[in-house]
Amino acid sequence: MDEHGLFGGNPAFPEGAEGLAMLDRMNGGAHEQLASWGLSLCRLDPTAHVLDIGCGGGANLLRILSLCPRGHVTGIDPAPASLAKSSAVCAAEIERGACSVLKGNVTELPFDDASFDAATAFETVYFWTDPETAFGEVHRILRPGGMFLICNETDGTDRKAHEQGDPLEGMSIYTGEELERLLKGAGFPETDVRSKPGSHHIAVIAHA
Repeated sequence: MDEHGLFGGNPAFPEGAEGLAMLDRMNGGAHEQLASWGLSLCRLDPTAHVLDIGCGGGANLLRILSLCPRGHVTGIDPAPASLAKSSAVCAAEIERGACSVLKGNVTELPFDDASFDAATAFETVYFWTDPETAFGEVHRILRPGGMFLICNETDGTDRKAHEQGDPLEGMSIYTGEELERLLKGAGFPETDVRSKPGSHHIAVIAHA
């Protein structure tokens, strides 16, 4: 799953020096390529308000802001190390009021109904322990017609990824069909599964 071995830390909850090194890796390399590809499939209004769930090292917050320069992006993550890293990476954007970084969990998002135009989840749904509740929460905070983008490094058909994922307790690798089923069960009537040519990368775009 990761260019430096398995993950080199706990990707669900980075801690310590190993966690910080992992967050640095997640801000570039193959992770950057996956996120950039996924975002290239989306259309965001320049004034959009976007929620990035599991903001990790914060680089994706900047990528999203480049697509909605007059909008606002909020990053949420349960791990203090991720919050600190994202806050440092996005310090200038936070200072000018274009970005917020908050502690929180996807199964109980601390936002009002219909608060966002879009939501993103990059390489994080693997670790959502209650995906039905989580997807329902994402649907709740999106405005009618709002977009939800999921980007995963593997589409669930890569045997090697399954073998690598086994040692991580609580990790689930989904196929596009499984994600579509979960999203439709959470109230998303429209889903579109995309695969990146020449890889197992997958992006699922759902509309509320």
